[in-house]
Amino acid sequence: MDKLIFVCYEHGFGGENLSYRISNHVLCDKLLVDIKKGRTIIKNDLFNKIFLGSNNNFQYNFQDKEKLCKKVIKDFKNKIDKIKKYNVVPSHINVDILKKKFYNSYFITIEPPKTKEQYCQYLQHLYNDYWLYKTTNLAEYIGEIYCKIEMFKTKKTEIEIKKLTKEILSRYKNKLSFGQIQCVINDLAPTEKNMKKLFSSLHNEKKFKCHAALNFNKDYNVPFECVKSIDINKFFDYFKII
Repeated sequence: MDKLIFVCYEHGFGGENLSYRISNHVLCDKLLVDIKKGRTIIKNDLFNKIFLGSNNNFQYNFQDKEKLCKKVIKDFKNKIDKIKKYNVVPSHINVDILKKKFYNSYFITIEPPKTKEQYCQYLQHLYNDYWLYKTTNLAEYIGEIYCKIEMFKTKKTEIEIKKLTKEILSRYKNKLSFGQIQCVINDLAPTEKNMKKLFSSLHNEKKFKCHAALNFNKDYNVPFECVKSIDINKFFDYFKII
């Protein structure tokens, strides 16, 4: 086993908060975070938040996730080899893809909501704390625009994505919320009405890919309702990390 602990989750599942709590363990390098309006925002991790879609230097294509993983391993090999403590890596890439390349790592997956009440809780958190969120960090802002263009405009080339990113920056500066960014990319005016309409269309009865833990001592699934309360020591006991 290496010293990487991936936390895999969908937007709004509380993955950055869980990652931060795990990183507070004595055996881990502690992640640095900002706490803003209900959100835990990781400032950086070993891989510069690439697995969350951050792409400030435009070197990685989040659409081809297997290729991304391969490139990250090559680019960060020296950093990985020099790890002394365990590093927690939050990820929006599914664990089954990660395991093809990071086969010696540990994986924690946050399961999706199972009940209507949990799903409503998830939607409320996602809209209030993510879609309405505005950042003053220009690199974070640019990264959000870029990764959302990749998500919604899948046929655009890297050059076209960069061009559209610059156009949005020029027109709106850094004043858009993350939800308004998605409106603009989907050719909608960044109004509250359009945000709510787009949010509803994207997240109405959304189907999640839930990974089932298969490999003992390498996979741990966390129920959605336990994300904020689970004792992080359980992971280290289960993985037999001492």
